[in-house]
Amino acid sequence: MTRDRFSRGVVLACCAVVVVCTAVLVPVASSAGVLGDLVILVPLIVSFAVVGALVLWRQPRNAVGWLFLVTGAISAVGLLANAVGSSGIGQGSSVPVHVQWAAWVSVVYIELVGLPITLTFLLFPDGRLPSLRWRPVLVLATVNVVVGATIVAVSNMDFSDPTVDGTTENFPGIPHPLELVDPHVLSPAYVGYQVMEVVLLLAAALSLVVRYRASGSATRAQIRWVTFAATAATTGYALSVAFWSDHIVVAFAALFPLVPVACGVAILRYRLYDIDRLISRTLSYAVVTGVVLGVYGLVVAALTELLPSGSSSLVVAAATLVAAALVRPVLQRVQRVVDRRFDRGRYDALATVEAFGMGLRDQIDADSTISELLAVVRRTMAPSGVALARVRSRDGTVVR
Repeated sequence: MTRDRFSRGVVLACCAVVVVCTAVLVPVASSAGVLGDLVILVPLIVSFAVVGALVLWRQPRNAVGWLFLVTGAISAVGLLANAVGSSGIGQGSSVPVHVQWAAWVSVVYIELVGLPITLTFLLFPDGRLPSLRWRPVLVLATVNVVVGATIVAVSNMDFSDPTVDGTTENFPGIPHPLELVDPHVLSPAYVGYQVMEVVLLLAAALSLVVRYRASGSATRAQIRWVTFAATAATTGYALSVAFWSDHIVVAFAALFPLVPVACGVAILRYRLYDIDRLISRTLSYAVVTGVVLGVYGLVVAALTELLPSGSSSLVVAAATLVAAALVRPVLQRVQRVVDRRFDRGRYDALATVEAFGMGLRDQIDADSTISELLAVVRRTMAPSGVALARVRSRDGTVVR
């Protein structure tokens, strides 16, 4: 009981950190001229913190919940530190000491971001490793991040030195407050750390595949939730970069919080059985939208060539009618194909019901029909029990 109270106290404290840092971030980032660059991350940070808090409120010992919550709190602090550090850019040697240290906190935080992602892959969804064989990956990922954070903490790596190849000048003109080692000396080690980070991240992602193949239906549904959310967020963001580059900030803020939200849904096991249908519907409507838009474009192009100039209204109306007429038949055909692959349970259930309906045309025996009906219900609905009540009158006819 005491441990649970302590855990909930930590949860509330972390949530308070997120709220306070986010509230202070807006005016500080606005005055530093970096509001747009930083606010894009606020929805993601808040979603991590909220999901982590919800998971821990229900499952106080779930390591993934702690990862999410701590990630949200540390990210809020790191984002605020970035805003404070950015306010010192352009001030030259007169940069206040607290601004230098805020910038230092920001670059150290950047190196820590990769660890929660790697650990989430390793520990999702129950907070445990798939097996003890994955413990070296866990240890190496932790040690590697400590090495990277130490390098930027004690050198001007990724801080304000533009002469170091392959690094980012995050705070140009601001002196590093704790430069103990020449960054050129640590540059090879920093490159090795970055390469190792990618390798360990891929290994952690592979652990999800291993867990998926060795787990039961519930865990597979949990992993599919997260995979679907990550794929949707990445695809949506890529499309926004390609076609709506003016709105990529909005796209990022709207799409990537789906990943922690999907993790929370999966861990809490809320309506997991709907994931196959969700994937099926999303793919179906995406394909149908592409087909309809393609036909619409072809019809517009063809009619523009055939009809005289000035008939743009007629062309649009005709193309719209053709596209609208295609929606239902195309959707039905695409839905069957997609369901066969991604929502097999529903596909089999519909096939069973259709076969039963076709059989009723030739079935005249009531008892056989009832037996087949009960069998169909068992196969399609999978109830814990099924029964059919019949009431007969004195003359033997069924009245209900």
